[in-house]
This record gives sequence, C-alpha cells and structure tokens, in this order.
Amino acid sequence: MYNLFSKYADNLKLSELLRYFKIISKNPNIINFVNGLPDPRTVPINEITEITNQIIKEYSVRAFQYSITCGIKELKDQILEFVKNRGIYDISENNICITVGSQEALYMLFSIFINPGDNIAIENPTYISALETLRTLNPNFNGINITPKGYEIDDLRKSNAKLLYTVPSAQNPSGYTLNINERKKIIEIAHENNTIIIEDDTYGFLLFDDYVPAIKALDDEDKVIYVGSMSKVFSSGLRIGWIIANEKVIEKIEALKQNINAHSPTLNQLITAEAIRTGIIDKNIAYTKSLYKMKSNLMKNEIIKNLGDKVDFISPTGGMFFFLWTKNLDTEKLLEKAIKNNVAYLPGKYFYHDLSGYNTIRLSYSYPRENEIIEGIKRLGEIIS
Repeated sequence: MYNLFSKYADNLKLSELLRYFKIISKNPNIINFVNGLPDPRTVPINEITEITNQIIKEYSVRAFQYSITCGIKELKDQILEFVKNRGIYDISENNICITVGSQEALYMLFSIFINPGDNIAIENPTYISALETLRTLNPNFNGINITPKGYEIDDLRKSNAKLLYTVPSAQNPSGYTLNINERKKIIEIAHENNTIIIEDDTYGFLLFDDYVPAIKALDDEDKVIYVGSMSKVFSSGLRIGWIIANEKVIEKIEALKQNINAHSPTLNQLITAEAIRTGIIDKNIAYTKSLYKMKSNLMKNEIIKNLGDKVDFISPTGGMFFFLWTKNLDTEKLLEKAIKNNVAYLPGKYFYHDLSGYNTIRLSYSYPRENEIIEGIKRLGEIIS
C-alpha cells in the first residue's frame, strides 16, 4: 500500500509540534511553553452558551443544515464591519470567503497560487504550520530574515518572488510588528516585482498599544490577499477564519473549498456573527489584549532576571510569543535538559525554512498561568549557560 501513495502524500509529514506535544503530555509536572493556545480565560463561555441557545431557538434546523460554500450572509456582513478595525474598507461580501480557521485559508491560497519550483518569499522565522504546508508544494524558498536588530526588507527585493507570505503584526514566532513605513515598502516592492502578498493577520487584533493598519488597508493595486481568524480573539474551537481578496481569487477559493468540505459549519458561523453584532468579541479583544500584555511584561521581566545577557529577543508588540536567540546553543539538544528540569519550549529551528535557527527558542506566554511563567523561566535559566 505504501508504494501506492501519491507524490503529494509522500511530502506530507506530521508537524514537529505534535512530536513535542506528545513528549510533554507524558509528564504533568512540566511547565509548558510549547503550546500556542489561548488562555482559557479569554474564551467567553457564558456568552457563547447564551448565543448558541438563542440561535438554536431562532434558526432551528437552518443552524444544522448545509449552507453556502463561502459563508452565510449574516457572518459576511459582520466581517465587513469587523475588519474596518484593521483599516479595511471598500469591499463587499463577494470579496469574502469564510474558512475553517486561518489554516484552511492558507492551505487553499497556497494551493491555487504555487507550482513546484516557484520562487516564494517567507519570513525567516515564520509560522510553523504555514511553512509545513508550503513544503508539500515544493517551492523555492527565499527567506526574509528577522533578527533582534529588525526586519531585513531588502531580502524581499532580492528574492524576485511570485508570492510573499507574511505575518506582519505580532509575528508568530518573533513577536515583531512591521511599522507603517515597512508595510508601505513591502507593497512598493511587491508592485515592482509583480508579487502577490498573502497577509496573515491572525494577531492584528492583539496589538497591545500602537495601532498599525493591515497591509491590505494600504494596498491600492489589489496585490494583497488578507487572512483573518477568530481563533485568538474569540474561540479557537469554533474554527472560523476568512479570506478577503478580489472576486477572481474568491471564485477559485470557492471551487476548491467545495471539494474540501462544502462549507464551514453553519452553527459556528451564526454564533460568530451574533458575537460580533452584539459587541461580545470587541469586549473580549480588549480583555485578551490586557491579559496578554500583562503576561508578556511578566515573561520579559523574568527573562531579563534569569537569563540576562545569555539571550537576545524582540519585545513583543502583541500576540502570544517570545522568541529567544541564544549565544550559539543547540536548543534542540538543550531541550532534553529542560525537560529533565520540568520545563518545555519549542526549538526555534523548525520556524526556519532552512532550519538555520538552531540557537533559537519559542516560548508561549498565552497559555501558562502567571506563577508558571515565573517558575518556568527560572527553570530555563538554570539550564542555559
């Protein structure tokens, strides 16, 4: 049977995240900085329960029935209003496709644009699940390096890429946020090189302080395709994301989504639409930002206290992660010592298309409780030298 797999199937590999999840799940005493999970306190359970009961009464069978492939009108109308918070105007429901989280959105976009051998540009490091999806398509990777000194935009110009995948706000994993001038520069280069930009704005609603509009908001030549998600600001389990693009792109996405799952769950769409309409999500975003800012500052202080000059990092401007550059330590080998000391992290090299970040570490501060952040960074400091 194994000899009958397609070439595409041969390229499929289980995520490195799963491997590390299995390791840490065996020890309940480990302080877990691996999982990029939202803090359970940020899921408005009572409000979701009330909305769900209301929708079941109001919509009855429709809530559990098949629906339109690219999303119901109620949710599209609410998304049109919601993304104005990211500076995105002048779009219609024909520019939107509702997806099963941002992961399905990225899978479909990469699938309709990338051929084997195409030049694509991605940040180095970048979102691990997007990178693993891209690898199945066999493109030619061109890295845009992010370092503690900043974002090396000139790497994009040199790449002459067909497509750029970027997480420009509170980037996973680095925490870096492109400023307004950097965003304009990326659009300028994309126009010069006829490059498509896929903007993953999953963390754009979780910027702590300074507002920066989405790259899509600055685009006047329709080069930017925007991906959003409710997973970090409302509920990851409802699996609601969306794509905003021109109608020709949405038509291709709709045709592909028909072949994958017909449509995103109707009930989940109705719940999300009502949560936006009633202001529940806006309220939840404000609370989540406040909580994560506190936890980010706590982790930063503990890193400075326990690791001092042993690591470099970018202070996160939002989101859920710290990314550490050590002084030439092999952090995958170091993880064995960390686990023995009952603390776990994700080796950063898996966020690099060329695995070059052997000396880096990603830490999630979103899921651990405050006392775990303090104790976990202390344990990490004991094994980093």
